[in-house]
Amino acid sequence: MTSKSDLKRHIPPLYGWRVNLDHEFSEKPKVFVFPRLSQARKLAGMAFRYMKFTRKVKKKGKLPFIDPYAVSACKQIYGVPLGGIGAGSIGRGWKGDFNRWQLRPGIYTYDTVDVNQFTVCIRKCGKTIYQQVLAPYYPVAIKNVESLQSWTWSFDGGRGYYHALYPRAWTVYHITEHNIKLTCRQVSPIFPDNYKDTSLPVGVFVWTIENIGMHDLDVSIMLTFQNGDGTNEDCVGGHNNEEFFCKGVYSEIRLQKDESNASFKIKNLLNGFTRSDNVKVQANQYPNSFDDSFVVLSDSDDDVTHFEPKIDVCHIFENKTCASQKLCHNNDSKNSSAVDIDINLVDLPKDDQKVSEKKIENCCNNLMTNSDNNFLLHEMCEIHNVRGVLMKHNALKKRFTLAIAALQVIHNTIDVVQVSTKVAFDAQSPAAELWEDLNDDGVLDNKRGDSCYSYPGQLLAAAVAAKTTVHAGAKQDLKFVLSWDQPFVTFGSDSGLSYCRRYTRFFGSNGNASPSLCCYALQNIDFWEDNIERWQNPILNDSELPAWFKSALFNELYFISDGGTVWLDIKRKKDSHGNFISDLVKLYGRFAYLEGHEYRMYNTYDVHFYASWALALLWPNLQISMQYDICNSVLNVDDEKRPIMMEGGIAPRKVIGCVPHDLGDPDDEPFVRVNAYCIHDTSQWKDLNLHFVLQVYRDFYITKNKQFLMDMWPAMKAAMAHSLAQDIDGDGIIENSGIADSTFDTWVVTGPSAYTGGLWLSALRCIIEIAHILGLSQSISKYKSILERGKKSYEKKLWNGTYYNYDGSENDYHNCIMAGQCAGQWYLHACDLGQTEDDLVFRPEQVHSTLKVIFQNNVMRFEDGFMGAVNGMRADGTVDKNSLQAEEVWTGVTYALAATMIQHGMVREGFRTAEGIYRTVYEKWGLGFQTPEAITANKTFRSRGYMRPLSIWSIYHAYSKRVNSHKGES
Repeated sequence: MTSKSDLKRHIPPLYGWRVNLDHEFSEKPKVFVFPRLSQARKLAGMAFRYMKFTRKVKKKGKLPFIDPYAVSACKQIYGVPLGGIGAGSIGRGWKGDFNRWQLRPGIYTYDTVDVNQFTVCIRKCGKTIYQQVLAPYYPVAIKNVESLQSWTWSFDGGRGYYHALYPRAWTVYHITEHNIKLTCRQVSPIFPDNYKDTSLPVGVFVWTIENIGMHDLDVSIMLTFQNGDGTNEDCVGGHNNEEFFCKGVYSEIRLQKDESNASFKIKNLLNGFTRSDNVKVQANQYPNSFDDSFVVLSDSDDDVTHFEPKIDVCHIFENKTCASQKLCHNNDSKNSSAVDIDINLVDLPKDDQKVSEKKIENCCNNLMTNSDNNFLLHEMCEIHNVRGVLMKHNALKKRFTLAIAALQVIHNTIDVVQVSTKVAFDAQSPAAELWEDLNDDGVLDNKRGDSCYSYPGQLLAAAVAAKTTVHAGAKQDLKFVLSWDQPFVTFGSDSGLSYCRRYTRFFGSNGNASPSLCCYALQNIDFWEDNIERWQNPILNDSELPAWFKSALFNELYFISDGGTVWLDIKRKKDSHGNFISDLVKLYGRFAYLEGHEYRMYNTYDVHFYASWALALLWPNLQISMQYDICNSVLNVDDEKRPIMMEGGIAPRKVIGCVPHDLGDPDDEPFVRVNAYCIHDTSQWKDLNLHFVLQVYRDFYITKNKQFLMDMWPAMKAAMAHSLAQDIDGDGIIENSGIADSTFDTWVVTGPSAYTGGLWLSALRCIIEIAHILGLSQSISKYKSILERGKKSYEKKLWNGTYYNYDGSENDYHNCIMAGQCAGQWYLHACDLGQTEDDLVFRPEQVHSTLKVIFQNNVMRFEDGFMGAVNGMRADGTVDKNSLQAEEVWTGVTYALAATMIQHGMVREGFRTAEGIYRTVYEKWGLGFQTPEAITANKTFRSRGYMRPLSIWSIYHAYSKRVNSHKGES
């Protein structure tokens, strides 16, 4: 049945990214391959050393953390991914294909699995009048083989469109010849300040069928899915499928009295679902934890594993009938408004008796019979069951269980939604039998023995179909769910270390949680969407925000779940280095995500400095959890000697007092061996330690967690001491070393610089504030003295009258206009530090002038202002081509720049700056949901699927603070 909350959710919102299903993008960019000759000469030594390094790594059967020789061509196909945070992700394209997989932690495969499709069957007067795979293409892979040849492909893309607003997406199909409109709403459990449901490896598909014709129609939707992720492991044999059925996952019993319309109902038959042999829950720690509400019956004669509830509904009626009848009886019959009394069964006694539809029906009848004769009670018993197929993938490297299922709805013993399955078929066959089976009556027919194991060469697949009658002028919902259960994370080092994923805290780690996940998702979809809308609607309804920004803000969040992310449940007292693990980490888990899909390093900290705004604002406890990992690493040492690619030579993996570049490679042993990055010796970098201090204070500013500050202090003190040693001349400003020693890791910088110097002064101001909060007077005096010297030196050595020079060298590019030079100012302003007359770190008029120069040159003089901010622009208005990275536009840096402009009152300029990124990446180039690190005027891009663009959330933070301050003033 279509619930009240679903009535409008099938209509896509006004804002988001929308394309027709036959859309072709106006431009097709190319992957960046080779720099200019002048730049290549400077990088030749690094390129040679790195080529030798990658060969050595591959000979060991491993993957280099960056493999420039394995970058695939541009694919303009991606859409909103499926899944919560940190349990793996499955990408689904805007044409409905399943095409990007991250089921092995941090490792991506890009196989489009052709059989993974939705199909519609429409029947009228007992005959099928239309059956079509809802894919607006004919798969290239099946043109020359027999696979799926019997199916009807190539839905007319001109009659449908895709609308993305992460974490939801809508695909609308108009089947005009039969007066049917289909809308598939894809939902993943992503919403702020939730640390349970957001961890779940599930995605829900709500199909709304609208019959705008004059005749009743029977409509079936079928989901077919392959056992695997499209890699060669799918056909090695040994995989198996089996059907499962869960009874009474959500049921509602409504009793209504004729005269007054008064009623009471019992709903949420189970306020949480799990198999009783699966999960041991810490019930008091998390709200909405599961009850041990289901028992597993032995496999029945029809090869189906059944699950039934441990609730005796008749017993409930015996205890609750009198009170309910009394309320109904005493209701004023003159009052026409109905009175609903909701009884939450989770608080009621349970026993081990199982309930069936017949028992519920009998209970309703008994209650009616025993009611006061003056008032006739009518029953409405609606039961929701879940039927689906488990697909157990038994490969050596990737063991997991996929599950597809649909919600069966029974209304007064009548199937409103009928669910059927096909447990197994071969996706490499024409699959004519499956196609004809659906065509016969809109229902699938299982054969006994279908659940056998696959043989080598077979591509095992399964199907679930939901059928309903849609009356003329009405609409009906069908709900499907996809889940994947891979409870353990083992990284690539073969060390034997393993971790449990976050969701196992609630669903157990036995590897048999798929039915529970499916049922829980279908039961809680309304709750999820309520939370998503409560979060998104204030932003979507803000008329002052540009429409493109509303789309970009939410859609760039895809990387939180689809960034190679892992979210681990931590129970140990100490980590592998002997550091005590914080209670906060044990409570909220350990979080890590990649620098990029092609740059395979976890929690790359110089990039996270920009991206962290999304976590800090939406899931602050994950941000703080990550900071504890960084904090511990600062004080750790790893003396392993490694070759350095850029400058040559040998350097230790990790030096004490240095913030790590990253927390390791998922193909090695992250968290244990940090700093997978070996292009530079990052202990010599100038920005990492400062990023740490700035983020710690920002995180405190948001959370007000003083204990967190106290825990971070030793690491911050060590980091600042290491950085202070980089002030060679003692003038209060640290100096760059004549190499690319920052996040701009091919852009050489010498002496004092706008970017590093600004970060240093801002970090000094933050640590002074932290020392003040912690009552550390000696530290306050020490850092204040340095700050006062540094402020004078920064202005004297870098300010040229209109902006800060790139660096203090005598190189011809020393006065380059650097788009990202105000990073320190950005953080300070966001945290309300250094902004008042008696607390200034930077002169406001100088910052404002710098931002104006950047906007006039790096933005408006570059591609007419429609491509973001180029990193480096010469004073004469030409792009700085001295460095590869100088002539790139960095998407995340542009977003940070836009936020800084908005902070300083340049609201129009800020949004114009950021808009160029969205228009180029999403609309012209078709790189949505894979936003790259860098784009160029030559229509090339580098490192798609990158972390840094999450900095767009700093734009919203700047905008919100500005709006709130104006409200306060008024």
